[in-house]
Amino acid sequence: MPPSRYLSEAKHMSRATAHLEIAIALPVWGTFTYRALPELLPAVVPGRRVLVPFGPRRVTGYVLGPAAESPSTELKAILDVLDAERLFTKDMIPFFRWIADYYIYPIGEVIKGALPGGLNLYEFNQYAITEAACRLPEATVLTDMERAVLDCLKNGACRLKELNTHLDRPVPGRLLQAMERCGWVSRKKTMRGGQTRPKREKLVRLLRQDIPGERLTPQRKTVLDFLARNGETTLRQLRQVLPQAATIVRGMAARGFVEMCENEAYRDPFGQPILPDHPPELTPDQRQSLEKIHQAGTRGFAPILLEGVTGSGKTEVYLHMVADTVARQKTALVLVPEIALISQMERRFRARFGEKVAVLHSGLSAGERLDQWMRILRREAAIVIGARSAIFAPLRNIGLIVVDEEHDPSYKQENNLRYNARDLAVVRAKQTGCPVLLGSATPSVQTYHNTRNGRFTHIRMMQRVTPQPLPDVEIVDLAPVRQERGLRKANRPFSF
Repeated sequence: MPPSRYLSEAKHMSRATAHLEIAIALPVWGTFTYRALPELLPAVVPGRRVLVPFGPRRVTGYVLGPAAESPSTELKAILDVLDAERLFTKDMIPFFRWIADYYIYPIGEVIKGALPGGLNLYEFNQYAITEAACRLPEATVLTDMERAVLDCLKNGACRLKELNTHLDRPVPGRLLQAMERCGWVSRKKTMRGGQTRPKREKLVRLLRQDIPGERLTPQRKTVLDFLARNGETTLRQLRQVLPQAATIVRGMAARGFVEMCENEAYRDPFGQPILPDHPPELTPDQRQSLEKIHQAGTRGFAPILLEGVTGSGKTEVYLHMVADTVARQKTALVLVPEIALISQMERRFRARFGEKVAVLHSGLSAGERLDQWMRILRREAAIVIGARSAIFAPLRNIGLIVVDEEHDPSYKQENNLRYNARDLAVVRAKQTGCPVLLGSATPSVQTYHNTRNGRFTHIRMMQRVTPQPLPDVEIVDLAPVRQERGLRKANRPFSF
């Protein structure tokens, strides 16, 4: 966002509204009010992270907006702004609030779990052995725990958690305080975290080519010819032509022939490029389903169950719906239950939409996930494909949400924040006013019940794309057999 936008937002904040609502990235309930110093106020906007004092330490917080009320007590000030741009959009804040309220979970932890990992900073106490402790006479009376702590700290300073791990037993805090008063242990506060950062790539730009003949070595000539032919390029590309390019370029930069700079670069999670494809001709069943989906989606929010037998071409319906959404300058989110299934869906979407596709799932490295997150946030990708965590993708102007295989239990998160991504997809679609398409060959009981009571639109695709017959199904009533007396439990019949 340009600085002028930040300034315009800051102008709406009077001295009273310089009090900001902050969600803390810790398992604590509610939000907290902090004041913004005048020099930080233009940069403190919703969606950014800030460093705030919380109790005796400094922690990461998320700006949610101006505080609803200004407390009469003296407020603590925001210490620093940690981001150059927003990490989540302003319209995602109601979504986070709804999740925290419905699942009874701290909102700071909700936002922390939604964002890429490894970003936040926390302050910890770090303990180290003092010189006085190192000079203690052998005859000094020490408890077993005190001696074990000092022996451990001789290997280097560490946190209380690390002490507990090394000693394989909990170290009481009061023991460390007593050792600190005795002058055997020193304590200092250190900031930890923030390991995940944007990737920086070195660029080389040609400034002048008039290198004197006696200085124009073959290696320098190779660099000059490559830059003259290709323009500004990365040092990595130059190394492919000339392995010792880094040393050669540094010498040329010192003499003013080339210029070196750094730029942010995205890590590529896709691998091999995909050849573009062309949409096949739709079957009558697919065309009819698309028409019904368009009719249901004209009213904005519309939960739709697309029940289609295996091989009926539901994915092609998704592709046509996403294409229509992108053509209307809107974004689309496609959820897939398993990471193993994402690669297949990703290939089909990349073949159709190319660079407009981003992926989000736990199989990415922390850096790749951050890069994909920022691509989405900067509107460089209009289509997101991912597993359940992709429901938090920072898309703006969402026009369609697709949940493939909506019956799959993998949409349920079973640790930390326990949520169902299918249900959150319906909630997010309702908040943004867009249709949500739930696809399945065997719909879940909950979704099928919602179609029966009229909450969801039900569309069926019962014909396969290829002329393959469906398997024969026979319903066998076993009630009369179970009522027969004299049958042992092991001999009772069962059906397949």
